[in-house]
Amino acid sequence: MARPKFIDWAAAQKEYITDRQLTYAGISKKYGVSRTVVGQRALAEGWKESRKSIIKKTITSVEGELIENNAHINTTQQIYQHADTGTRFYGIRKI
Repeated sequence: MARPKFIDWAAAQKEYITDRQLTYAGISKKYGVSRTVVGQRALAEGWKESRKSIIKKTITSVEGELIENNAHINTTQQIYQHADTGTRFYGIRKI
């Protein structure tokens, strides 16, 4: 009887979670196991939920950075706008 093949399941899970394009079929092909085995393992370990969580955290983080950058850009634009008109600018209120 053939010896069971060692599968680095932690690596397979990490690849699946971090690569939105990768499917169970892709994992099965790469690691040489059936798609059913990958699906069972993924279901037992919650790979889909982990992927969704990572995606949601990433989107939230990027949105936060965009909001911060946009606020900085708006403030900088206001400063230059006031500099062009010769008025004083303190923070976001004109005094």
